[in-house]
Amino acid sequence: MKIVRPGDPEYNSDRRIANARFDYHPSSICYCANASDVQEAIKLAKSEKVGVRIRSGGHQHEGMCSADKVLMIDLSEIHNVTFSGDMKTAWIGAGKKLGVLYDQLLAKNLILPGGGCEDVCVGGLVQGAGWGLYSRALGLTCDRLIGFRMVTAAGKQIEVNDGDAQHKELLWAVRGAGGGNFGVITEFHFSLAEVGPIWQFTLTWKDKDLMQPVMEDWRANFPDDKELNLTSFCRVSIPGGEDAPVIVAGYFMGEKAPLEAHLPGLLPNTYSKCEAVFKPVHGVPTAEPTMAFHHPEYQPGPPLAALRALGVPTEPAPTQTCNGGFYPHK
Repeated sequence: MKIVRPGDPEYNSDRRIANARFDYHPSSICYCANASDVQEAIKLAKSEKVGVRIRSGGHQHEGMCSADKVLMIDLSEIHNVTFSGDMKTAWIGAGKKLGVLYDQLLAKNLILPGGGCEDVCVGGLVQGAGWGLYSRALGLTCDRLIGFRMVTAAGKQIEVNDGDAQHKELLWAVRGAGGGNFGVITEFHFSLAEVGPIWQFTLTWKDKDLMQPVMEDWRANFPDDKELNLTSFCRVSIPGGEDAPVIVAGYFMGEKAPLEAHLPGLLPNTYSKCEAVFKPVHGVPTAEPTMAFHHPEYQPGPPLAALRALGVPTEPAPTQTCNGGFYPHK
């Protein structure tokens, strides 16, 4: 187990988390490669009488994966993927990044419904429920959780599986009740879904006067129980900025024709005024697979003027908050 402490050359870079609004200084950062390392880290925290924080990827928006004068258990080195023989389930390490995971799964025509940011890791996502752009069809990430391997606060390694009466309530709690609350989970066992064609869609309105009508149209008609294969988000931006005032975008699990036919009915009052763009991201010869997990409009980069006002470097210009950069945000 590698331990980084204040004064070490890599300490200031290693202590950073994605939201640069927080500037925490943990007493040590323990890079754990397996459950035994986690046990040693917990033992060390007890001997030094310090609190513990757990970091899978550091993308926690409110900085809960770190703090001052705590021992940080970093799980980024636990990123294994082990498929079952029938390819219906897989054990996945807590430090596995979603972008890499999607690439591996889609190559086998499989998917785990996760979030829309490629640098988010599995560990924090599933314990926070895990909403994503396939949730309408496949549920939250936690809905696919069927087991896990954990090191408890007492330093004991346990394995919990669906149907295990002894740990029934613990499995229920881990399915979305928050990371770091019940133990240090090193690996998760998920059921996977088979996928066919997937299409990405982006509907853009450039007239700021349409912001409210579009939001009301989307709110009143999305989601539509007649179309469970479509997951969408609506994003509004400050008028006059670099981004379009309002967009509706998302993913559709199926062919392009039914998607195009269905959207006008979901936005009956505003669809005719939008610019619509459709892109295949899986299962079509012209697919753009890297776009299967991250919609470019999902979390665009922060306004450059705001970053400059905070003294944050804007070269190269950040294009999104999902690319592993360090930006202050709320």
